[in-house]
Amino acid sequence: MRSFTTTNSRIVNVLQNTVEISKASILNSNKNDNKKCQFIATWDTGATHTMISQNVVDKCGLIPTGIVQVGTAGGIVEANTYIIDLVLPDNMLVQNLNVTCGKLNGTDVLVGMDIIQKGDFAVSNYNSQTKFTFRIPSLE
Repeated sequence: MRSFTTTNSRIVNVLQNTVEISKASILNSNKNDNKKCQFIATWDTGATHTMISQNVVDKCGLIPTGIVQVGTAGGIVEANTYIIDLVLPDNMLVQNLNVTCGKLNGTDVLVGMDIIQKGDFAVSNYNSQTKFTFRIPSLE
């Protein structure tokens, strides 16, 4: 089991923490050339899939694997797809994750339900501090 808790010093309405992203290990023939870059991630239970910004694509040197149509608040748009390895806090590794690239405000990674559904996700605002916890696998 792996888990982490992200604590804010006050009540917040956006759940964020730091993650690392690299090219998917299955796409990288040279393991020594697979640098990890840190980004701010926003956790969103309203997003069905994880999305990354163009900044992530550029910094990690990602290569598109396809194009899909994505439903956004602004309508249906075409987006490039990428396969990444995502490292969450506590070194939780999500390998070979299929993501799309899109315009994100105030974040470089939108963690969606494709990741959240793999475990237990809880939010607490006790004592005027927002905390969120994620654990894999789901235990109860």
